[in-house]
Amino acid sequence: MSSTRADLPLFMITHAVDWTVDSTDVAPLDKPRCYGTVRPRPSKGIRFRMFDDDGNIYFRGTMYGSTHSEATAFAPLEWGMADAGCTRLEYYEPGPDGRLGWQVL
Repeated sequence: MSSTRADLPLFMITHAVDWTVDSTDVAPLDKPRCYGTVRPRPSKGIRFRMFDDDGNIYFRGTMYGSTHSEATAFAPLEWGMADAGCTRLEYYEPGPDGRLGWQVL
């Protein structure tokens, strides 16, 4: 798929656990990793984070596709499962009560 200036990555990983320093904190990546493309360009992305089944955070990033579409909402978790065994994805968006917070997908 060719990309244009209006294309954004479907999602971008901006932080990851650095296992070389024996830490479970996520650190900013020197160069964010981009996956997929989405059009049209949204005004801003939605933050997300991914965890393993022990509740350890592995990645943080930004989603530029729809978090309300199964076709795109699960894309970061599908990548995170294969890359690091992630089992939980949370988006920072309004919950059922309308208040912003971390919502488990």
